[in-house]
Amino acid sequence: MMRVWHKEQLAKNGMCRYCFTMDEGGPIAPAVLNRRFKKYCRAIGIQRDVHFHMLRHSFATAAINAKVPIYNVSKLLGHRSPATTSRFYLHEDSYVQRESAETALSALGMKEK
Repeated sequence: MMRVWHKEQLAKNGMCRYCFTMDEGGPIAPAVLNRRFKKYCRAIGIQRDVHFHMLRHSFATAAINAKVPIYNVSKLLGHRSPATTSRFYLHEDSYVQRESAETALSALGMKEK
């Protein structure tokens, strides 16, 4: 659904530095983006209260779980520091935490076999 919208925008306005634009090609206002996103979600049967910003969190979580370095994810999200990204996106169940613990246990000769 969002892909279709994006393709329509590209067809109207050509290549642009914005992913989603107003009809005249300028940046889209956050409120408009959210309203359209909610409309498209309802159209495909998503009844939950959704916000476009949720996609940012989904992207970051997927990237981290795909082992994209936290520094790179931080830059893609526009955070000033990887510490900010870590605070919001690293959880006890993330692969980073598991691998860090395994590395520490291995260094101590305590890794489970």
